[in-house]
Amino acid sequence: MNNAATKAKAIQFMAQRSAVDKSEIIAFGDNFNDLDMLQYVGLGIAMGNSPDEIKRCAKQITTSNDEEGIALSLRKIFSLPS
Repeated sequence: MNNAATKAKAIQFMAQRSAVDKSEIIAFGDNFNDLDMLQYVGLGIAMGNSPDEIKRCAKQITTSNDEEGIALSLRKIFSLPS
């Protein structure tokens, strides 16, 4: 894979095409290849199973992917019943 191809650049490209500000974007990640994406978006959320370095860089931390971390975070963010 080309080193210039990153998740953050893909999100930036799609956001520009869709006229969405990065402050309105939420991203979830669990490993080092997600770091630039978590730092780029408005709300970067690390999964509970992430390495500590990723957790330190994220704005929030949720439970692991085996514990429905994404669903739990989205319910909380959008005030949805569990």
